[in-house]
Amino acid sequence: MHKVEAVQKKGCYKLFFNLGERIFKLRCTSGALANRWVEAVETSMRTAKELSNSKTNKSRNVRKLVGLHEKKELRPLIESKYDSLMKKNCEKTTELINCCKKIKEELIIVIIILTHNSS
Repeated sequence: MHKVEAVQKKGCYKLFFNLGERIFKLRCTSGALANRWVEAVETSMRTAKELSNSKTNKSRNVRKLVGLHEKKELRPLIESKYDSLMKKNCEKTTELINCCKKIKEELIIVIIILTHNSS
């Protein structure tokens, strides 16, 4: 049986997602956020079950799931995590580009030296 629950321990909330074969454990800083995650995962599981049993391949839970994402408590958190990841990726990409430019410049110098020495 699939089970999702939030338990408060030592100032944080632990989420347990028992999916039969595997148990996932996560942590949250607030009870409200933990409850939103539990609700979202349970809704996702119901949606998946409905879709697998549906003849029309439609579900009643999709709107509710989208609504959970749009709630004020989750959206800023998701957006800030996304922005943070994008910033890190941009920094790494810029670093890689600068490194490639240096290698290019060094290769040009080596080619010039080799060309000059061979003539």
